[in-house]
Amino acid sequence: MTWMVYQKRRGFLSRRAKKIGCFVGAFFVFLPLIFHHAPLIMRFHGCYYFPAFFDYTEQDFSGKLLSEPEYSSPEFQSQLEAEDFCIWAPIRYSPDCVDEALSVAPSAPDASHWLGTDCSGRDVFVTLLYALRQDVLIAVLTVALSALLGGIVGCIQGYVGGRADFVLQRVLEVVGSLPEIVIMLFLLEVN
Repeated sequence: MTWMVYQKRRGFLSRRAKKIGCFVGAFFVFLPLIFHHAPLIMRFHGCYYFPAFFDYTEQDFSGKLLSEPEYSSPEFQSQLEAEDFCIWAPIRYSPDCVDEALSVAPSAPDASHWLGTDCSGRDVFVTLLYALRQDVLIAVLTVALSALLGGIVGCIQGYVGGRADFVLQRVLEVVGSLPEIVIMLFLLEVN
C-alpha cells in the first residue's frame, strides 16, 4: 500500500489541514510584520535601520538616552529630513507597547484595540497573538524533541537488544508511570 493510498483511506493529514497548518505557520513567522510599534524599515540621515527586528537606542539617532526612541512622537518625526522615510506595520501595537493616547486603562474594545487594553494600556489582542505564537513554538519543539529522543532510544533498543533493551525499557516504564504534576513541580523547584 502506498503512502498516498494510506492517507486517502485513513484521512490522515488532509490537504485542507496541511494548508491551514502552512497558513498558521506563515502567519506566526510574519507576525512582527503585521503587528509592531516600531517602523519595519526606516531611513534616517542617509542610513537604513530596521527597528522592528533590531534594538536601537536614542543615541543611534543623535539622541542622548540609552532607551528605545518613541518613533511616532512629533519630536522624533521632526528630526527626519525630506528624503528620510518610515515604513510602518499595518497595526502599530506590539505586546510591550503602551498606548499613551488612552485616557483610562484598562479600556473597552474599540476600533483600534479589538479586545481592549490591559491595566498598563497594552493591546490585549496583540498580546494574545504573541503568546499563542510562543505556545505553538513550544508545542512544535516539544513534539520534535520527543520524536527525536524516542527515535534514538528506540534505535538503540532495537540495534543493541538484550540487556540494553531490558534496562532502557524499565527506565521508560518508570518515567512513564510518574505523574506529570510531580515532574512539573520538580522542574519548577530546580529553577
